Amino acid sequence: MFSDDYGYIERDSLFACCRDQFGAGTFDGRRKTEFCQEAGCSDPAFPMKDIYGDTKAFTLGDVKWVLDNNTRLLGADVLQFPKSRVKRAQLCWRTQKNGQNGEHRSFTNPKDETNLSWISFTYSIVQRFVALCGPNDYTTPLSVYKADDGSVKLLTSPDVERIMRQVAAHVYNLDPTTASGHKQLQLWSCHSIRVGACVLLHSRGFTDTQIQWILRWRSMAFLVYLRNIDVLCDQHVQAFNAALEGMPNLVI
Repeated sequence: MFSDDYGYIERDSLFACCRDQFGAGTFDGRRKTEFCQEAGCSDPAFPMKDIYGDTKAFTLGDVKWVLDNNTRLLGADVLQFPKSRVKRAQLCWRTQKNGQNGEHRSFTNPKDETNLSWISFTYSIVQRFVALCGPNDYTTPLSVYKADDGSVKLLTSPDVERIMRQVAAHVYNLDPTTASGHKQLQLWSCHSIRVGACVLLHSRGFTDTQIQWILRWRSMAFLVYLRNIDVLCDQHVQAFNAALEGMPNLVI
């Protein structure tokens, strides 16, 4: 289904672009304007700008890398080496909704290369960008893909929602042609990436302070995004039963 519609096997396709952005975004909880454009802004020559006239979304210059021998690299320079050589990387948020512009977060490469990582997704993003825009472009947003007509496009929020809802329909067996299915699928949007990052960290036992720091919140507002997911339900019932061990049996 997805290969026919979006050509996800192709490195430079829309589906592959979304896959990498969803993956990296689940690690860093990126906001919409940090990785994609509004509807109608797909031309790489005219990306969305901040109040200072700089590109809003991440660009090649926002990514720094450190190899296993502590060599430091910027942007596309990392492509001279296999991603297995990368020890850690750092991303700069030049423009943030909360005003904390210039904030950085670091990410490490897992020792087991079969595991997913922010580095593996971002390495792929940089590969695609260099193939389509070159290694010296520091103003075009990193989220680019090759359209069916061969032109280079910027990833837009309608692109993200279309792919995300197609995947959700497939995974959760929702029929978008029905009123019920269509309504449920509208719940998936660009913001789902940031919400998902929050829910995953919470489900793995990260503290409020850790979630707030990792995902760059200035307040505890992320609490409204927490969900009653199966992982938490399983932990709940396990904790309840563990607490009952050794207690007298109750006859009801």
